[in-house]
Parts: sequence; structure tokens; C-alpha cells
Amino acid sequence: MITEAIYTILSGNAGLIAAIPATKIFPINAPQETNVPLLIFDISRTDPEDTKDGYNIEHIYLEVDV
Repeated sequence: MITEAIYTILSGNAGLIAAIPATKIFPINAPQETNVPLLIFDISRTDPEDTKDGYNIEHIYLEVDV
């Protein structure tokens, strides 16, 4: 679910898409036959945090390779 949300944000960025087509944005790894330019993203770490109000907040850290 979070992977799809990240892809949506990245593929909706006009400046990024001008340099790298949305069809070349991949989570974790790209198919071997994919030519550059391409973008690979991965969640490097998550830090859950509970609040006093009972809300759960999750800090997500991404690694992006272009």
C-alpha cells in the first residue's frame, strides 16, 4: 500500500517525469533489461510513533537511486 502511494507521488511529479518516464520508476529493483534513465526506490526504515491522543504516526525513510 505505501509502495503504491510513493509511486503515485513520484509519477505525478512533472519535473521528475520530464527526466524519467513513469514507466521507468520501480520499487526495490528494476528488470535487468531496463535502459537508463530510471529510478528505483526502497523503504530503508520506518519508525512508528504512538501519540498521547492514540494516533499512530509512522516516519518512513526512502532510499532513491537515479
